[in-house]
This record gives sequence, C-alpha cells and structure tokens, in this order.
Amino acid sequence: MVGYNPLCKSGGGGTTEEARYGCGGTVECGNGGTMMGRTIYYPDGTTGTLPPICVEPGEEGEGGTAPVITPGMILAAFERMPLPDSDLTLQPPGGETLVNFDTIFSTSNEPETTTVTLLGQSLDLEASATSYEWHHGDGSTQTTDWEGKRFEEGTPMSEFISYRYQDAFETVEPSVDTTWSARFRLDGGPWQPVAGTVTIDGDPASLRVVEGQPNLVG
Repeated sequence: MVGYNPLCKSGGGGTTEEARYGCGGTVECGNGGTMMGRTIYYPDGTTGTLPPICVEPGEEGEGGTAPVITPGMILAAFERMPLPDSDLTLQPPGGETLVNFDTIFSTSNEPETTTVTLLGQSLDLEASATSYEWHHGDGSTQTTDWEGKRFEEGTPMSEFISYRYQDAFETVEPSVDTTWSARFRLDGGPWQPVAGTVTIDGDPASLRVVEGQPNLVG
C-alpha cells in the first residue's frame, strides 16, 4: 500500500531555530491542492519512496489525506486487464490421435503490458503466463509451469508435455487454462509483484481418438 504525508515548507525565518528550520506550512500546488509525499509499503515489511503527487480539493480520502492505493485495488486492476486465452497445439496434427500413443500438448504466450490511471496515478502492469492446466478431454488433467513445445525428432518424450488416451473410437475436447502472474509499478517507481493471479480458460479443441490398424505388406 501507499501512505501519504503533506510536504512541509521550510520555516518562514525569524530568530529562533524552529522558525528558521521548522515547518512553515504545507506546500500548495494546482488549484488549492496540497503536495503529498508518498511512501510505499511492501509485503516484506520494507518501504520505499515514490515521487510526490499533487492532491487537489475533492480528491482527499478520509481525514483529509490522499486516497491510499491498496494491494486489492491493484489486483482488481490486474483482473480487468485484457489477457488472451492460450491457443492449444496438438500433435499429431489433423484432429486425430492413436490410442495408447503419446499425444503432445503445447501452447505459446508472450508477456502482456498495460498502463491505467488509478486514483490519479499511473499504474503499469506487466503480466506473464506462469502456470498451465491441461484438460485432456477424458476427465483427466495435468498442471505444468511451462508451455511445452512442439515435437522435435530425436528429443526424448520426457521433454514434452504428453498424454496417452486409453479408449479408442471417441472424440474428446482438450483445452488448456492459463494462469497469469503480474508485477506493477506506480508512477515509474520500483517494480513489485501483484498479490494474486488471474486464470483464463482456454477454448476446447476437437480430437478424435482412433485405433491403429495393421497393414500387411508383401
């Protein structure tokens, strides 16, 4: 969260030390506003300083202080961020696979960024996909922290995300749900993690599971 304190003008002069160096009133700005210093409080207990901000009349929160941006507000802004669903790639291609055969799942995502205004401040958000839940379409799932990759000749199957269907002659609808994490910064301050994640459900594909037929060759 961010805390606010009015910036203090230096003392207005005079013969006493307090008059020379004490607070000579708050720093005014804008149209009758007050210049506020800002301290950001991080989840690990440390603090940092953000650039001051001018708080105009009518923008004050309770007790005449500037409104506080909370982790919940930042998470809500992240939840409103437009994030894509993941395009599911299946191999073998063509909408068919074989029973008891390794079917390879993969997808691809790039980081997403946006900038919004929150309580008069610039909020930068940078989101990255960090977790995937693969729905095979037969009731089973698997969860990974990576997006998989397409088939490469000579690569062990253990280096792919794969699944073997047990029942032939059925059509399943596999999909992948993507969980996004994000970091944020306020008014160009230091980057910090958003306290929460967003999961985007993927659209299902259609996959026919068939049984391989032996071919006689002469």
